Amino acid sequence: MNRRNPIPAAAALTCTLLLASTCLAAGWELQTSGTTVDLHGVTANHSDIDIAWACGDDGTILYTSNGGATWEEQDSGTSENLYAIAFQETQFGPVIAVGANGTIVRTQDAGVTWETIASGTTNTLRSISDFSGIACGDNGTVLRTPDVGLTWTLDDLGTNTNFYAATGTGVWQVVGEGGALYIGTFSSPWSPRDTGTTVDLLAMPMFSPSRLIVGGDATVLRSSGSWQFSPVWSGAPGALRGVQYSQNNTAKIYAVGDGGTILKSTNAGATWNTQQTGTTEDLNATFFYLDDTRGWAVGNGGTILRTNDGGGPLVPSGVGEDESGPHDPHHADSGGLRPTGPRLRVTPHPAGDEAHIRFALATPGNARVDVYDLSGRHVLGWSRGDLGVGLHESSVSLRGLPSGTYVYRLHTPDGEDSGRLVRR
Repeated sequence: MNRRNPIPAAAALTCTLLLASTCLAAGWELQTSGTTVDLHGVTANHSDIDIAWACGDDGTILYTSNGGATWEEQDSGTSENLYAIAFQETQFGPVIAVGANGTIVRTQDAGVTWETIASGTTNTLRSISDFSGIACGDNGTVLRTPDVGLTWTLDDLGTNTNFYAATGTGVWQVVGEGGALYIGTFSSPWSPRDTGTTVDLLAMPMFSPSRLIVGGDATVLRSSGSWQFSPVWSGAPGALRGVQYSQNNTAKIYAVGDGGTILKSTNAGATWNTQQTGTTEDLNATFFYLDDTRGWAVGNGGTILRTNDGGGPLVPSGVGEDESGPHDPHHADSGGLRPTGPRLRVTPHPAGDEAHIRFALATPGNARVDVYDLSGRHVLGWSRGDLGVGLHESSVSLRGLPSGTYVYRLHTPDGEDSGRLVRR
């Protein structure tokens, strides 16, 4: 449903060392897309998820009718970057893609032909909803269609905010830069709501009974039936760019983002686990519909992933609100770290010859970081003694490590933390 918005990585994806072998299990399958362009959106026929479309840069639209065994490029009729694509359930399922310079393309025949539709704007469009006929984009752009995408009208929200995601039925929602959230209905005008964050918000599920929003800096916001949001710890290494669940089980939610991250929640977003993906490319969108075990994810470099088993094993990626209260990744007193225990941040992600580590101590003492390869072999160590209470930072050389994925463990007087380190 949603597009890519570049945001730097901010935190390390947590994956416990004891379960490192579990992380290697299959679940998400990398497919051959036949392209290297960045893919920003993915959707599927609501009656048959094996029939799917992905869209991306340079007007790229890919199509599969066999669950991704083969992908073929369709002629979209445009060379503009396409940032979102959606299957519209009414009227036998037209598929609509939106993108740069106000581009809208539409097909009524599964992509045999694509028609360019006048949008009435030259602003880039970043998202289109599956049901509500809402599209949104840069400079406060929100479009509505009364006829399943044949014509569009511009709503005036009175803002120049860049919007990155649209969703909702009955109550429409758009989110965007600086933590912006606007809601509207057929009978009431659009109005802003406070999300409690200034982080860019990038994606929402197709429907959102928990009113879930994800965004930059590993942000997950969750509201149980009201418009009061609480941050939830996700453990992601950076931005989360796509989020979705299926209609048969809305408690099972998938989120995708930087560094090949796929997270899964089995309790409506209260806590999150990570899944192995086999890629470090940024993932920009995901799609599930009728079956919570069968879905898609797409990302940079032509990346397409498919799962038929719910993504495989789960590895805890952090603490959620059910365990220790909501986590605010921007809390000044904690330095952005989990307040109930040590939390190691490793940047950048992926790292090059050097990584920057950052953690806080509530108890003075020694700290040690051990790095292991995925076979459990110790490959790197870092330690400091007699550290005081507060925030600590250091640079660590990775020059001796080959490119690949590693698991780290932080040991402090306050406890331990572990996570994933990717070396370019």
